Amino acid sequence: MDITIVPGTNYSPRVGFVHPATVVNVWPVLSEIIKEHPRGLLEGLWTLDEVFVAIAVNRFDVWLGLDEDLQTIEAAALCRLETYSEFKLYRVVWVGGKVRPILHEAREKIEAYARDVLGADKLAFDTRKGMTRLLAKKGYEIVYYEMWKTLPRSN
Repeated sequence: MDITIVPGTNYSPRVGFVHPATVVNVWPVLSEIIKEHPRGLLEGLWTLDEVFVAIAVNRFDVWLGLDEDLQTIEAAALCRLETYSEFKLYRVVWVGGKVRPILHEAREKIEAYARDVLGADKLAFDTRKGMTRLLAKKGYEIVYYEMWKTLPRSN
């Protein structure tokens, strides 16, 4: 399995950054995790092919979480850097799989990468309500609530 540990990050054998050039090596497993956990990604926002292209052209970073034996990919995250006039934000756009066992390890590693490698000022998680309690203990705060409504077609 080709998981690249990027210089400047805290090494962790269970959580790794996948270099875009090597994503093809993990795509079969990653795409299955995405299909099993489509919420916030494949539900009309992206197709699986568009996700692959976005990764290949560095629009999304891929982070993977392995099982305790370091043999099986169990979780994945897609992230992206957003640059604004006053700050840089590294956003965890999507997560899927068995995230809870590696959540804090992944969070620490992604924070270090965002800060030390990308020079980001902030880290954002698009998450479900249940995660807010866990992340609040680590200094995260709810910045806004987003609400969606499907609009009926007029024709």
